[in-house]
Amino acid sequence: MVEAFNSLAGRSHAFDRVVVMLEANSLLKTGLIVGLLWYFWFSTRDQPETRRKILRTLFAACIAIAVARVSQRLLPPRMRPIFDPSMALKVAWDFNPSSHAEWSSFPSDHAVMMCALAAGLWTISRRWGAVAFVWVLGFVFPVRLILGLHYPSDILAGGLVGVSIVWLVMRDGFVVPRFVDLSLRLEAHQAAAFYTLVFLFTWQVADFFGDVRYMAHALGAMALGR
Repeated sequence: MVEAFNSLAGRSHAFDRVVVMLEANSLLKTGLIVGLLWYFWFSTRDQPETRRKILRTLFAACIAIAVARVSQRLLPPRMRPIFDPSMALKVAWDFNPSSHAEWSSFPSDHAVMMCALAAGLWTISRRWGAVAFVWVLGFVFPVRLILGLHYPSDILAGGLVGVSIVWLVMRDGFVVPRFVDLSLRLEAHQAAAFYTLVFLFTWQVADFFGDVRYMAHALGAMALGR
């Protein structure tokens, strides 16, 4: 299946540029879904319950990226298809696969995060949740296959992990409610601080915590004297 999707690459400069843009552009990948979470925070009729679901979704997103990254580090490494010489995949125009060489292919962190966000949105609005899943399945995941960044099993496993994390977080009655109650109290008494923190957090969610991971990597290297 990877070969079939990858056969679309290298045929048209315009098509390849669109694919590479979809792969690199956080606004189009996660930003739209995060924007919908902000929309429902302010616009919904059942505001208290919806806000609790949004906070649970953000909590799940944090767990999702942590689980994805830890899994990639602890599980046996899996070479991305684009680096497998036996597959002889084509590299799309303007795409630099070396930027993805550090991480294992399994599981797909994009699938974990995107499916967690879409599933969280589904608990708030079935209609917009379905739209989010259609966007993820129709435009985000195929791009990963066209560029040879993942096998279908990487994406399937990641998606199941993301949805499962949301399912567990939405049903937790011990840890998550304390986080939600604390957040809502902060919003009620220190709105400026709350919205500043949530803005920064959702920014990082949309960017797959890229800035946070980069800083952690840089500080770790400094601590080790590298």
